[in-house]
Amino acid sequence: MPNQPLHACAACKSLRKKCTPQCVFSPYFPPNETEKWTTVHRTFGASNISKILTTVPPGKRTAAANSLIFEAEARLADPVYGTLQVIHRLGNRLSSLHKELQAVRAENEELRQKNGQVCALMGIPPNYSFASEGEQTVQEMASSSSPPSAIIEDAAALLKHEAA
Repeated sequence: MPNQPLHACAACKSLRKKCTPQCVFSPYFPPNETEKWTTVHRTFGASNISKILTTVPPGKRTAAANSLIFEAEARLADPVYGTLQVIHRLGNRLSSLHKELQAVRAENEELRQKNGQVCALMGIPPNYSFASEGEQTVQEMASSSSPPSAIIEDAAALLKHEAA
């Protein structure tokens, strides 16, 4: 029996079946993940899980099994809405992040306009760099490939130099 698995998968253990090398469940429900199998089994039933996994192309079975696990766990957490509740929460979060991004972009544009007005009042060209020769501006530092800590240190040094 060289092709026999050492231990029955969680599904075969739960169903009290002999686990064969051709077992459709064993790659996705190993013996140490009985909770996942129990949740999925209670939600969909062994027959439906087997049908789903065998009809899906072999390259996509892992994704299908993970989807079944996710759906079953969502149904366990919220029996009425299940994954729809998760989708709704993510949609709300996406909407709030989109609004926040719009607000930040508006603020950024407002600051650019104010900067342009101040430069115009002072007679400074819009693209003028306040850095002396050999120094980088904050924009140049941000566009470089330096790690963030180096950029912060360089920006702090530049601010100290400008204050002096």
